[in-house]
Amino acid sequence: GPSQVFSVNGPMPLYKDLGSLDNVNYSNKTFWSSADEGNNFVYSKTKPSGNQIISDAINLDKIQSSTYDFLLASHVIEHIANPIKAIYEWKRVIKNNGFLVILAPDKRRTYDKNRKITKIDHIISDYENEISEDDSTHFEEVIKFHDISNDSTLQNRDELKERTYKNFENRMLHHHVYDENLLIDIL
Repeated sequence: GPSQVFSVNGPMPLYKDLGSLDNVNYSNKTFWSSADEGNNFVYSKTKPSGNQIISDAINLDKIQSSTYDFLLASHVIEHIANPIKAIYEWKRVIKNNGFLVILAPDKRRTYDKNRKITKIDHIISDYENEISEDDSTHFEEVIKFHDISNDSTLQNRDELKERTYKNFENRMLHHHVYDENLLIDIL
């Protein structure tokens, strides 16, 4: 974050209603942003800064259980190799009767448009087999079906291969492809 989706002019303008907001990133330097851990997360010009937490989505051990009223995850879950593990962790850090807001990209409008929606059995298998974030299962599928013409961050397939094989560092890969039904099944 911050995400335009939740901004005042976004389709889900939640930021305006928040008293505070913390942010979690897997590293202090990502493709999308860079920030050091601490009280320096700015999501609104009119709200106080929140905490920037450096931690992986599947292991939020820096956060106590039942800390938050809600968790916002916009375009995060597709970058996670073991989404069920992440959701269990996300549920752990929100209070009873808290909310998870999970947004995933519509494959028809992304570079995943040539890939099939992931089956729930595969997602469950990843959880049962304790798949970790360095998983390379989908690398060849991504390289074969990635629509480079719909990805402004790449020039050619060689760049895609290089980026894909360095996914644990950059987390650009979409491990799984979602639709509303798959998200409901996972939850």
